[in-house]
Amino acid sequence: MFVRWLVGQVRVQGAKETRMRVAYIMRARAIPRMAEQNTMTVQVFRNTIEKEGTSFAVFREESRDAIMMQRIREREVDSKIQVSELEVDNFLVAEEKSADNQQELNLAQILVRIPENASPEQISKQQARADEALKKIRAGEDFAKLAATYSDAPEALKGGEIGWREQERLPQLFVDAINKIKVSDVAGTIRRPNGFHIVKLLGKRAAAAKPAAPDSVQQSHVRHILLKISQVMTAAEAKQKLLEIKQKIDNKTSTFEDMAKSSSNDLSASKGGDLGWVYPGDTAPEFEQAMNNLALNEISVPV
Repeated sequence: MFVRWLVGQVRVQGAKETRMRVAYIMRARAIPRMAEQNTMTVQVFRNTIEKEGTSFAVFREESRDAIMMQRIREREVDSKIQVSELEVDNFLVAEEKSADNQQELNLAQILVRIPENASPEQISKQQARADEALKKIRAGEDFAKLAATYSDAPEALKGGEIGWREQERLPQLFVDAINKIKVSDVAGTIRRPNGFHIVKLLGKRAAAAKPAAPDSVQQSHVRHILLKISQVMTAAEAKQKLLEIKQKIDNKTSTFEDMAKSSSNDLSASKGGDLGWVYPGDTAPEFEQAMNNLALNEISVPV
């Protein structure tokens, strides 16, 4: 494991040394795409990461390195593989058909669970139980009532109904079995590592169209001057001092950078208040709102 990690770090460092850079648009799309896949906004996704103890800046850097590693692999593989135009066309046609045929399935199941480290005798006993339930279903007994009796799944008391799921979110064994039956039919016993499943197809429908991922995320390059409220300086005093600083900058008797270096209480003071390029959600909401309302090179009132 350590060797694999070390090789990865060497490759990333090698890419940096050869000045290989991940395009901004790829970085900008990565975080929103991950948030969308987890059905979260970018801000909620960021908050979740930070609650788990990971700095968002570290997470973003690791994502950048992961994209860079992918680009390295692509470069290595692309040099060895040749793909004809016909193969590309066939692939695009297949992808388009696949997208058109995406569907959602409403399923119910009876799960007869296999205990961990089960003996052959235990597995055989559970299989017999699943076969007994299937036999009763075939004989016309109500699936929902049998689910409440036989199933070990969490949804057993709801008649075994799992609910609507996109086909791609279901186990492939389920999909293969369901494709052979009609709505209201029951597939035979399906063996999976966790137990024996009896699956009923309750309904099919076309999958809802997914919203398109944003093409880009707007970043802002911003400077600021921070005065911290304390026992020595009240909020009113800080606001008044910032207004005086703004007036000096507006009157061109001093520059923003110089005033930040001499007055700001932030670590960015040494850089003239420069925070660099920030993503949406990187700053406090009040800060971001004020920043977004400014024209280029305009200075806000105290926030």
